[in-house]
Amino acid sequence: MMKWIQGFLGKHKRLAVYDEIWRSLPPYLGFTPPKKQYWQITICSDTEMRGVGRVILACLTASMRSEQDPGHLSTAAQSDLKHAIRAVRALSDFYLIAQYRIYTSKTIKHMSKYLQDFHRYRHIFGEFRASKADHKKDKGASKDLRVSQARQSTISNYFQVTARQKANEGCADRQK
Repeated sequence: MMKWIQGFLGKHKRLAVYDEIWRSLPPYLGFTPPKKQYWQITICSDTEMRGVGRVILACLTASMRSEQDPGHLSTAAQSDLKHAIRAVRALSDFYLIAQYRIYTSKTIKHMSKYLQDFHRYRHIFGEFRASKADHKKDKGASKDLRVSQARQSTISNYFQVTARQKANEGCADRQK
């Protein structure tokens, strides 16, 4: 969802405003503000993810309705915003309730309702999700990369490449 929101904000030219709001979050009991900008987060610990779940909706809403940004939203963008807010809210609420230690029939009903709401409004993020063809391309590319790394490893062992050269090659492979 974090990548979907990033794509959504980029489409509406609000990513900079979102990052500004994201970086200005103050710490409070049970919440540690993120140390990285939103678009730099790749992996979150459980504690960080709980914190993100608590503030992501507020940051999204504030960034799309920001008074600082001179570009006003068109009618279509306002409709998109409503759907995005509903989808993010439903998934955030589902995620927060899923962290409960004990479930009752009432909490399960709420979770079911939130999940249904998310599926009702998730279409707004459709253009930012990876398709099956994208996944297939990724698998092919990662397989090609593994083969080339194995080949490179065999060659480098043959010529007794220095440790520094191997580290540089590894860095270049990770960047690819």
